[in-house]
Amino acid sequence: MSLYNGDFVNKNRIQVIHIPKKKVNLNYIIILNVIGTISYQAINFLLTPILTRALGQYDFGVVTLYTSWINILLPILSLNVESVLPLVPINIKQKDQPRYVSSLAGLTLVAFTIFTVICLIFLKPISAFLQFEPIVVIMLLLQCLGTTLVNFIINYFIQYQKTIYQFVFSIGVSISTFLFTLLLLKFITDEKNKYLCRIVGFAVPYIIIGLIAFIIILTLSRKMFCTDVWKYALPICIPFVFHSLSHHILNQSGKVILQNAVEDGMVAVAFFGFAYTIATIMQVIWTALNNAWIPYYYKLLASDEKEAIKKSSNRYMVLYTGLFMAFALVVPEVTKIMGGETYYGSEKLVLLLLLGIYAIFMYSFPVNFKTYQKRTLSIAVGTIIASIINVVVCIVLTTKLSFWGTSIAIVVAYLTLFLIHQFTIRSKKNNTDLYVYGFKFFVPGFLLALVSCGLSYVLLEHMLIRWIVAFTIGFALLGKIIKQKNIF
Repeated sequence: MSLYNGDFVNKNRIQVIHIPKKKVNLNYIIILNVIGTISYQAINFLLTPILTRALGQYDFGVVTLYTSWINILLPILSLNVESVLPLVPINIKQKDQPRYVSSLAGLTLVAFTIFTVICLIFLKPISAFLQFEPIVVIMLLLQCLGTTLVNFIINYFIQYQKTIYQFVFSIGVSISTFLFTLLLLKFITDEKNKYLCRIVGFAVPYIIIGLIAFIIILTLSRKMFCTDVWKYALPICIPFVFHSLSHHILNQSGKVILQNAVEDGMVAVAFFGFAYTIATIMQVIWTALNNAWIPYYYKLLASDEKEAIKKSSNRYMVLYTGLFMAFALVVPEVTKIMGGETYYGSEKLVLLLLLGIYAIFMYSFPVNFKTYQKRTLSIAVGTIIASIINVVVCIVLTTKLSFWGTSIAIVVAYLTLFLIHQFTIRSKKNNTDLYVYGFKFFVPGFLLALVSCGLSYVLLEHMLIRWIVAFTIGFALLGKIIKQKNIF
């Protein structure tokens, strides 16, 4: 059954799902989604070469830890309610969807209010524990609220294919945080407070734009406190809180362990944090592609289009793997440009960390399918197990290998997470016939990722060869997309 041919009834649901009769230019939607998401996610990378030169390694380490706490607190403060948004268009009657969207935002505001009140009551001990000034803790909380609202509205735009709005909003966030941070770096001359340029530079724009997002949400429906919507959402999003929290602990715990396990811990955190920031360029690209992929993929699942899923998934795999290989081959020059002399030598660490990023891409396939089936508890359990493995391996290796041990622990954890989800995807209680990804689907891509990282390592001193191969891969990908006339 064609994806864009009107209404259809999923045999596994009573709910009638409406698909627009007019065919949407999917490539146009994907391109704008990808550009918007990358601009929204990539602001850290644009600022990295500026911050590494403007801040000392200690201050850059403070900023790294502040960002880590933002990532850890976000799922708790927001209840990860945005994870429910992809399910609303395919499960809820069209007339009820605005109420659901607004009530989901209301749920996250209630959670934030309760948590913030608790934090303000115990502000001094929390400030001492985090080793931040009280004002920094307050900025942290406010940035979490702004980020929650911004993420929510951007995800709403993505799921409802309001591509222009998503694009404009994402670009607006990126430009405002970038310019405000540069402005503060110019006018704050006190070296002891330089790290505040990055903290305030992000917090203030997110707070302002978050308020704009809240106003937009109110225009959808003012029914923000509907208990029936909350009863629907909580069983889905609460496991996702533990999933996201465990995921961020997996990402960030290594920095905390590293800080306390080696001499000059803050400097080691800065070096590792820089390398991980460069590696996550490919995570940003995956996030952008995955955001565009999910609405399309879920519609294919809802219409039982198994062959279309296979065809589009293969295209997605080829696209991301090709981009990954090309990036891995130019990593040495990227790290030198972004970090300057202070971070020379970090390219080898980046190449190792990239394998963990590719594992994230692989595990997204079973996770996306489990989310569609509302099996979020299974997702959370897998991530909790992986985060525990990461902490244990990190403690064992970091004291001996410093940031190399921290990096190895992350790669091991993410590969384990992929295996956990892949092995647990099949279930007698759930219809998994539409899960078309066996191990044969993943092996060629992972081997190519491994080869590209190894080749870049071996040819570190041969920039011309690496760049020629990278451009060849890029042109081959472009030619393939033009020939097939589709990105997915």
